[in-house]
Amino acid sequence: MKECTQGHGIRKYYTPSQVNALLSDLRNTILRIHKLRDQLETLDELEIRCETCGSNIMEHNIKMNKQHHKLSFEFFCELEFIQNLGVEIKDLDDGLIDFYSIFEGREILLCWKFDEEKLEHWHEVGGGFAARKPIAILPDKKINVKSEK
Repeated sequence: MKECTQGHGIRKYYTPSQVNALLSDLRNTILRIHKLRDQLETLDELEIRCETCGSNIMEHNIKMNKQHHKLSFEFFCELEFIQNLGVEIKDLDDGLIDFYSIFEGREILLCWKFDEEKLEHWHEVGGGFAARKPIAILPDKKINVKSEK
């Protein structure tokens, strides 16, 4: 489990090679988020029915609530890890993440999806997923990176 930290909301700029260097950790984090989300959904669906349990039902409910809070905390710590990268999470289910970059003096988004082996697409800031273009058409020497905006 990652330690939760403050710091999200800071926009960071990346080159394609910097994005590719992050993908292994990012992929693992998204997998953990999906697993935690599934565990939380399963826990939420459980309905406890026990007419002869007596005080044991209260004890069981307390354990279930503690587990729910533990999983929720872990879920949000993993999510915060991604946010602290200074990226845009477009779709958590599909693992769609946009990384800010600067190309020819303008802001663009390097666009990665969980099932893609490496960064392969980009789009203009207002373009979205449907407007993705191959990353190969961006010459590396024209991509400039600022640390923060």
